[in-house]
Amino acid sequence: MNNPLLSIIVPVYKVEKFLGDCITSIINQKFCDFEVILVDDGSPDNCPRLCDEWAAKDKRIKVIHKANGGLSDARNCGIDAATGDYVWFVDSDDVITPNALTNIAEIIKSNNTIEAVACQIIERKDGQNRILGDMSIWKSDQSVISNADYVESVVSILPSVRYVVKRSIFTDNNLRFIVGVLHEDIPFCHMLINFTKSIGLLQEPTYVYRIRGGSITTTSNIESCYSLVKSLKKINEFIDTNVSVKDQSWFLNMIYDYFYEIFLRIYPYIDKTEYGLFMSRNGSYLKKEFTKIRPHLKGKRKILSYLFNLSPKFYSRLIYFKRN
Repeated sequence: MNNPLLSIIVPVYKVEKFLGDCITSIINQKFCDFEVILVDDGSPDNCPRLCDEWAAKDKRIKVIHKANGGLSDARNCGIDAATGDYVWFVDSDDVITPNALTNIAEIIKSNNTIEAVACQIIERKDGQNRILGDMSIWKSDQSVISNADYVESVVSILPSVRYVVKRSIFTDNNLRFIVGVLHEDIPFCHMLINFTKSIGLLQEPTYVYRIRGGSITTTSNIESCYSLVKSLKKINEFIDTNVSVKDQSWFLNMIYDYFYEIFLRIYPYIDKTEYGLFMSRNGSYLKKEFTKIRPHLKGKRKILSYLFNLSPKFYSRLIYFKRN
């Protein structure tokens, strides 16, 4: 039996309200050459039973039950179990659009050099939809680009669910999510883009990314800021051992994401003792790192980097109000 074209990895944890919609959006696709790997990450609700029920209904669905280890660990478990030529991460509270798999398969089959497909995402928050990282800047007939061109276009790199990735990228480079950090998508996407030399562009909306109140994505807490600093240090180690000299300029442009995410989340604390403590521990390091990447930034990002050095608090206020 041949391997499927796609392995769709769905981490499952406390999402019984949304799981059915997610799985239904996948198995109702016209394109059928895929497997779904539901990774039950020790969910304490009815999700483990629901996963087994779905697997009993559809032979394309596999279930892995494991002790709770967090999102990174669940996704890594799915990577290890995948047999498809390409891997796609779909969060269990999100859905994919009706023709998503057909469109993905068509672009993969149109060019055998493609190592990852970057999909257009719809962000859904409070019942409202918006495009997350508008890819329409690319010409409609431009379907494959290099990783450097992709980054330098300043299209949003995040989140990881944007990418359908050739499985050999994971196996050949031992690419995995970092376990034990929050906002694991940021370092993962940066490492992924480094290893992915040829990226297919799928401009048609493909994935509906649901923003829920109380999720890691929307919740500001000081722990997030410390964890992002930890990730930044890990990605600097990755640069030293994995990023070639000729690729460092465009790669360092991506590092701006860390400063943006840290100071977006630290905003509620800027007039509190938590902010002072965080900056006393990390301020010098962050200013040094921001200065290091500044020559590689363009446009608004470069201007904002100067504002950061003048006043991290002002920078925090500015990006917070712009984002919200």
